[in-house]
Amino acid sequence: MAEGLRKAKEIAGDNISVVADCGTGTGYVTRQASEIFPHATFIAFDLLPGMLMQARDNCKDISTDIFHVQSDSFALPLADESVDLLLAQNTMPCFSEFARVCRPGGIIIYVDSSAGWIASMAKRLIEKQQLFGRVLGEKVDLGFCILARKRDEVQDRNQILIKGNTKDERLYSLLRCPLDKSRVALEQESICCEHNHQFPVHSGFPVLLAKKASLLKEKDTI
Repeated sequence: MAEGLRKAKEIAGDNISVVADCGTGTGYVTRQASEIFPHATFIAFDLLPGMLMQARDNCKDISTDIFHVQSDSFALPLADESVDLLLAQNTMPCFSEFARVCRPGGIIIYVDSSAGWIASMAKRLIEKQQLFGRVLGEKVDLGFCILARKRDEVQDRNQILIKGNTKDERLYSLLRCPLDKSRVALEQESICCEHNHQFPVHSGFPVLLAKKASLLKEKDTI
């Protein structure tokens, strides 16, 4: 991951506003990346609430905004083209989903720390999907690092905007419903989307998993 972040810095400079850490685990990768991109906003995703609790504790002394969300990397609760840099280490990748949320010209870093023998094969498989304009891959120590950059064919792309005065407002300006990608808002003790899907909040974490969704009754909607 250190090698991938170094290359991302060479390519993007300081033009990284929103970073997604998919399968954050203990938060180690978030900490690594926050040192390279100290002014970015981070959203760390994991399927397991226990991992999110560890990650939150391990990242509590970082000064930039870091949000932790329970979600599935195969159905990220993010809008299309909303992320400048996406990180995934030692987790199951879904490159079609990663490409969906990555903005034109954005970067994806996928790392496996122990399977260096499949580095060339992994690079070829990602190239075969034709989702990215540039794919770099190499064996590093016992593992491998893949860096993929999305084609930048849009000249006047929308700027990624993080809105809100409070931390919750800034988080929910970035999140979307995992079912239909509509906007979401925190309503009392749950999260509601524009199409009336409702999701729980557990231990302070938004739980944006499709299987946890319920449908608000008409009388319950605002």
